[in-house]
Amino acid sequence: GFCEWEEGEFAFGALQQTVLDCKAEGYFKGMNENNVALNVWALVHGLCSLKLQGHLDHVASAHLHVPEDKNILEEAFETLVLMLDKMK
Repeated sequence: GFCEWEEGEFAFGALQQTVLDCKAEGYFKGMNENNVALNVWALVHGLCSLKLQGHLDHVASAHLHVPEDKNILEEAFETLVLMLDKMK
């Protein structure tokens, strides 16, 4: 069964509404809004989980050659926004 998760349900509902608002502005043509919301939700949660465990910083340093003074989470978020913006 499913457990109750009011905060998560509220957050995901807000994300679904944001995706619907974006669709009304011409974004995500031909895409299922629920699938778009799920993918954005999963990607952001994955980045946050990796950051909390220290894995994101390790990969940024060892494989992406990102300087330590750069915030890789902010960089990743900015890239996500740019990618989403290109879906119009």
